[in-house]
Amino acid sequence: MPTKTLVIFTGLMHKVSRTKTGLMHKVSRTKAAAAAEVLFRYMVARYRCVGGQLSAGRIRLADEIQQGIQVFEGAIIIDADARLPVTMDREHYQFFSAIMNGCSEAVPEIEPGEMGAWRIYVLNGGPVPKWRESIPIDRSPVAHRSSIEKGSIIAYVKRWLPRLLPSG
Repeated sequence: MPTKTLVIFTGLMHKVSRTKTGLMHKVSRTKAAAAAEVLFRYMVARYRCVGGQLSAGRIRLADEIQQGIQVFEGAIIIDADARLPVTMDREHYQFFSAIMNGCSEAVPEIEPGEMGAWRIYVLNGGPVPKWRESIPIDRSPVAHRSSIEKGSIIAYVKRWLPRLLPSG
């Protein structure tokens, strides 16, 4: 019996497909391996830039992705079918936004050039940037909500709509 897929939007460009069981549908070994590569590089960059857990390895990640697991370290959500398989990081959203959405100013503690090097490493398998100590960034729910609102279309409309409408 097929399970209906629910699509939950986690941003303007990213989505996570979930089934009623909480697992993603099983994916091919090739897709799982490709998603595991990006996820592994993202976890390395996250660990070295802002802290977090390191993965046990690419092979383990690929096996778990192939079995339909989509949440890693309790915070990183993936979708192996998406162009960019890492679709959300609930623990380090600012870092996620800087890497996956190209919003370097989301983590002002890291220079834009260095953030660009980490982005190239994660998304394109480029060289690993120089070693750095991880920096603490504000992960409070207020900061998380604020960073989402700053980059959303809703926030944009709220800022500009009053200026465009005639007063009176």
